Amino acid sequence: MLTMNMKIDEINSDLLRQTLNGWQQGQPVPDIWAGLTMLAADGHRSLAQIGIALHDQLSNMVLESLNHQRAAEGFSAEIQYPNTRSDLLSSLAADFTHGNRELEAWSAVYSRYFSTVSLSVNEMSSAIPVTNRQLSRRLNLGLGRMVDLLQREELAYRQQFRAAHQHRHLPGHSLYHLFGVTESVKLVAELLRDEKVSFVSIEGIGGIGKTTLANAVASQMATSGDWDDILWISARHQWLTEHGEMRADDQSARSLYEILAKMAEQLGLTHLAGLTSQDKLLEMRKLLLTSPYLVVIDNLETVDDVRELLPSLMPLAGATRFLFTSRQSMAPFGHVHVIPVKALSLGDSRGLLESELRRQGRLPNISDELMTQLYQTIGGLPLAIKLTAAQMRHLPLTEIVAQLKRATRDVPGRLYTYIYRRSWQMLDDMGRQLLLDLLDISSLGESLDWLKMMSALPDDLFEKALSQLLDHSLLEMNSEAGETKYWLHRLTVTFLHTEILSDWGSGV
Repeated sequence: MLTMNMKIDEINSDLLRQTLNGWQQGQPVPDIWAGLTMLAADGHRSLAQIGIALHDQLSNMVLESLNHQRAAEGFSAEIQYPNTRSDLLSSLAADFTHGNRELEAWSAVYSRYFSTVSLSVNEMSSAIPVTNRQLSRRLNLGLGRMVDLLQREELAYRQQFRAAHQHRHLPGHSLYHLFGVTESVKLVAELLRDEKVSFVSIEGIGGIGKTTLANAVASQMATSGDWDDILWISARHQWLTEHGEMRADDQSARSLYEILAKMAEQLGLTHLAGLTSQDKLLEMRKLLLTSPYLVVIDNLETVDDVRELLPSLMPLAGATRFLFTSRQSMAPFGHVHVIPVKALSLGDSRGLLESELRRQGRLPNISDELMTQLYQTIGGLPLAIKLTAAQMRHLPLTEIVAQLKRATRDVPGRLYTYIYRRSWQMLDDMGRQLLLDLLDISSLGESLDWLKMMSALPDDLFEKALSQLLDHSLLEMNSEAGETKYWLHRLTVTFLHTEILSDWGSGV
């Protein structure tokens, strides 16, 4: 759980003056600075290291502000700071000849606390010349400006740090533009802020974008400051290996016990490990009932006993909200607010298709008639549109539409199977091998190093195979805090299990 030890109003002129005077006397910084998030967010710095970082932060702040004020008075952009006592006094006196109180304040603070030579107040007031009281006012003004800047920077950093902290359990931001979700994100976010709503379920068929919508909502919530933290639990089927063995995904949770264990882990309540589900519920209730948390459970339909899960979660939903994604409707549970995910409109479908083509480095040139035919054939399913765009590298859209029409006419309900099989056929042997090598990938994504570790391919062939999977939209990619992660869509996994691995012995 994120904590902030230092209150913003504790950053004040008295503390700053105490710290600056202490530095001149060789004293360490006061312990309270360890609670400054911008300096100690990782929690691993010693007080001495925090003192060095604080000195650098304040020194840069003073020099930047002094440069700004001097530039306003026509000084050269490249200011040379004096290294001798006489030069420093001359520079200080020059700063006090313009009648600029801000310049005088920053120059006084620099000369008193941050210059390479130490000046006393008497030396400074004699060189300007001003009375000690007048100089004290300038120093107080400068310290006050430093406090204002430090408070603003700390607030901004806390907001960024809180957002990054609350993103740590989420699948990550898509690298590509999302279409047709703005209104749905707004609706779900409003419901989650409604005191009368504790459970919201995002529902729809596979490939329609339920997880994408939930992730967009959770990502927005992470920057709002409304929640103490955001949890993300993925409930998924077991994996079928190429050897025909079922293996559990250790990143997923499919029972009440597993979901509560994941929640306790993400809440940092490690002492609950090993307790029964009822004991975990009692302990977590103390926190979740009064503190606002957002708990997302993705792929709820894969949970073994939803009828046991939902009533068990109800006592936790005081200040906390629960957001589900599910192919099956939670409407029979009267306390769950259901949000059906609609297929993309024709306009948003075109926007997504053209965006995917531009990502491939191709100029979209699709007639209204052909776009309408495609839309009538596959509907506004985002995943189907992305896969179709990828196939346009190898086939003209007219041929793809014609084949899709024949396939869906001959075998209704097999749209994704046909699209995936066509994508599979477009891969070479290395691309197919890498795709199967990645079947154990976590639903929350894995790093490039993990992909390389799982692959049996040499580096040069791995890179070519990886490029194929990304080009064909068979491997999803997202980025968060500068880290790129990869994962497989559930329908991709389903296709590989049911259509490829089941026929593996026949040489498909």
